[in-house]
Amino acid sequence: MIRAWSRVEQEGAAGDFRKAILVAAGKASLVMTRAALEHLGCVPPLGVVVAPAGSKPPQSFHKALVRVFEADHPLPSQRNLIAAQAVADAARFASSRRTPLLVLLSGGGSAHLTLPERGLTLADVRAVTDAMLKAGATIGELNMVRRKIEQLKGGKLARLAAPSPVRTLALSDVVGDDLSVIASGPTADDPNSVAEVIDIITRLGVQAQAASVLDHLRRHARDPAPSPLSNVTSCVIGSNVLAIDAARVCVEQLGFVVAEARSGVVGDAEERGRELALRLLEARRTHGTPVAVIWGGETTVRVRGKGSGGRNQHAALAAAMALAGERDAAVITFATDGVDGMAPPALPAHAGAIVTGESVAIARRAGAAAQLALDTCESYRFMLAAEAALNTGPTGTNVNDVWVGLAY
Repeated sequence: MIRAWSRVEQEGAAGDFRKAILVAAGKASLVMTRAALEHLGCVPPLGVVVAPAGSKPPQSFHKALVRVFEADHPLPSQRNLIAAQAVADAARFASSRRTPLLVLLSGGGSAHLTLPERGLTLADVRAVTDAMLKAGATIGELNMVRRKIEQLKGGKLARLAAPSPVRTLALSDVVGDDLSVIASGPTADDPNSVAEVIDIITRLGVQAQAASVLDHLRRHARDPAPSPLSNVTSCVIGSNVLAIDAARVCVEQLGFVVAEARSGVVGDAEERGRELALRLLEARRTHGTPVAVIWGGETTVRVRGKGSGGRNQHAALAAAMALAGERDAAVITFATDGVDGMAPPALPAHAGAIVTGESVAIARRAGAAAQLALDTCESYRFMLAAEAALNTGPTGTNVNDVWVGLAY
């Protein structure tokens, strides 16, 4: 973030933005806001921060006139609407005062900034979001829909602040670091048409759950596209690529040869998890030990059954099955935000899992069958039975997932 600010200074705009109205949303909103206040010297006349439920802002926020609103993820609640409305009001205030707007975005910002378009309700947004997630939609596909049905996404936050200048600093939680996808692009132009969005909903087979949304989209299909944004400058200050680079350095310092390190891994979590395990075994045969394979990105799961867990635990389950019986090999999969998918009621979310060649046998002795857990998307309970759950708690950041395979 400090490096990004140096770039702002080079552009000659840092002085203006140090006194900008500040808004922040996403899982790293508190950390990013604290950095802006304490390390970048920002003195905002008004600040609105949308943070994960249970967040505790530092005392310095109160002194700086920064208000913090709690919000839920991944499905928005009424308090998300209240928080998003406060963000909208701050942008309008910036517009009326001709004051710059500093926007700090991170993963989770899409849910945090939920404010349905007129004619749609919170229930409509929740229904289409839940249905798409369970159908295995990518974050890009989900955010394409959100941009069309909400008031702050697809550049609409920046338009509320116009003609005031807007500066966006973003932590990327999306493969490719597309600013229109990060938090659904509240300060980026929407590149997609209504027809493309309708096609996604249809292809995923969630028309029934998205009936109100489809009606809304069809009513506005012929609306003219807005002119391109001209008041925004943006910078991605962190991404999965940086996380993979850091993981590689750490693993090498532990003495491992890194046979492969790559970001941009997408697709079905089960397939990719199995592939990672097989790639690790291949690397062991080729390079000997100790050897490592490091992947990063964001996969998807098409939920079967009620399902508990997330894409990282699901991938780890598939990896555990591929490693079954192998000695001295492990796969670690985790969400960098510390929250992988959905936990059963009253239980804390896992960040991911650490599995070995013994995990399937350990779970079997505890009464959990690996194939059944995979078929019913019950990776959470399997990881408990296998003594493989990885728990970090919320980390205050979000740059996709990191998977590490180790043979030693």
